Amino acid sequence: MLRPYTICVVATGADDGCIACILLASTMRMTARSKRNRGAWNAAVFTAALAGLVLAGVVCFSQSVAAQGDGSFEVCASDMKKAPGNAFDSCGRFVQDSSTQDSENVRKAKKWLAENAPKLPFVQFLKSLSSDGNAQFVVYQPDLTIELPQTDRMARFGKLKIARSFANLTEEGMLRKAEAVYPGPNEMIRQLFGMWDGYPGGRFKEMKPIWGAVSNDEIMQAVTITASAVRYYYDVVLGAEKDPKMPLGFEATGTGLDYEAAIRYMDRYKHGEDSYEGVYVANLDLKWAFTCGGLCGIGFTRNKIVVLDRHGEVIAMYLDAPVNSEMWVS
Repeated sequence: MLRPYTICVVATGADDGCIACILLASTMRMTARSKRNRGAWNAAVFTAALAGLVLAGVVCFSQSVAAQGDGSFEVCASDMKKAPGNAFDSCGRFVQDSSTQDSENVRKAKKWLAENAPKLPFVQFLKSLSSDGNAQFVVYQPDLTIELPQTDRMARFGKLKIARSFANLTEEGMLRKAEAVYPGPNEMIRQLFGMWDGYPGGRFKEMKPIWGAVSNDEIMQAVTITASAVRYYYDVVLGAEKDPKMPLGFEATGTGLDYEAAIRYMDRYKHGEDSYEGVYVANLDLKWAFTCGGLCGIGFTRNKIVVLDRHGEVIAMYLDAPVNSEMWVS
């Protein structure tokens, strides 16, 4: 009875080396049916080894091509510019799969990974906010519990107004949800890379969804209206009333907070090319101004529109008002 034989051939052309193992076929065993026929036996082994070497080359080549396709520098470079949250994976694969660890592209990828390593925990947190990698918005549950007291008065240095309008408790809950809506993780990651301020050693002490960034005079500049943002400006006003000297030394000379939010049911609603029927529409407007001297100040107006269905689920958010791209500084 003939026993099967296995030939293993190592191909060293690949980065890690590839091994192709071939089980001698019955036709080869028939060629060398008797070990006494050494010439036929050696010929069979040589043929199998040669076939194995060719197969190993094909296997290694296909693995190499797959690795280059999955981790090419083109993908890495594109992610660094357009989708930095994905660059940790694509650039990491490129570096790992590259056969030349000292090429210019590998050095670029390694440099980007090293410089942005501190951002990785924040990126992972933002991605964890939604199971949908392409989510256009997220509802951040902790913001639902933030209290925004109704008020309309002159504070020590200017106007202080928070006006929230709703018809009943159901609508009030929907308005709270609208105030807890943030852009999707990908957009916040883009903002993170554009507004980076050194988490955890800089001004971002905690990982929370991003609604703005530190701007002129160390005051936050809102990008998206949220309950967290409104509460931040409300607390700045109250703090300046108690002590106008700010933590970094400059002194507040003017504050102005005007926040108006309203929600109502609409049989039909149209925004640009989008049309809805039987929805609740929340419109949020925020005006903020802060001065600390003749050449010290910042101000802006922001708008956010949130559309919810009859059951109170968010189905759209719009941040396309022209005022959202404007601000003033002094």
